[in-house]
Amino acid sequence: MKLSLTLLALTLAGAVTAQDKPAKPAKPQKQTKQVKIELGSVVPASIKLNDIDGKPHSLADYRGKVVVIHFWAYRCPAIRASQGKLSALHTDYKHKNVVVIGIDSDRTEVGPEPPVVPKGGDAKTFPGIRRFIAARNVEYPILVDHKNVVADLFKARSTPHVFVIDQKGVLRYSGALDKQSRRGESVPYVRNAIEAVLAGKKVEIQSTRPYG
Repeated sequence: MKLSLTLLALTLAGAVTAQDKPAKPAKPQKQTKQVKIELGSVVPASIKLNDIDGKPHSLADYRGKVVVIHFWAYRCPAIRASQGKLSALHTDYKHKNVVVIGIDSDRTEVGPEPPVVPKGGDAKTFPGIRRFIAARNVEYPILVDHKNVVADLFKARSTPHVFVIDQKGVLRYSGALDKQSRRGESVPYVRNAIEAVLAGKKVEIQSTRPYG
């Protein structure tokens, strides 16, 4: 299709003007917000933390298993009171394809950055954690979460805040370890969630208020 002379002139003028104009500075790219983990969502398999010996643990390694994550701090009175129950979960379910993992995000216990470990390793890192787990015979891994990266991802509110993840990586429970009433009655929230997931059933109580 032929353009008229007037239209052609306007078009050429616009092109020249556009070339003469200085390029606008690029707008700064907005930082992508970190997606928080919600009940019913898939927990990223890419989450990886080191234990106190520097050994990496990735959630990708545990797909196909039920994973119980609880946020942990050895100075926390609630952890000291409930450590026996947490260890019992590991003992009772370790042969049932269930993995229990503690994550320490307390800056005063793990520091803001990973320690510098000399060649050959160093068993003296995290001495407070080591003394506690030795005294309490904690057999499951305690991972270190510098700068609260994973704690923020899970929106962990306290220690112990417990999360139960199913075999496909879906978060099925978030909240307290259990409930103790003044009359001595107990509701084992986490155990009930584990049993439901292992049986392929719906977790009846999926969310509770964590204590600690």
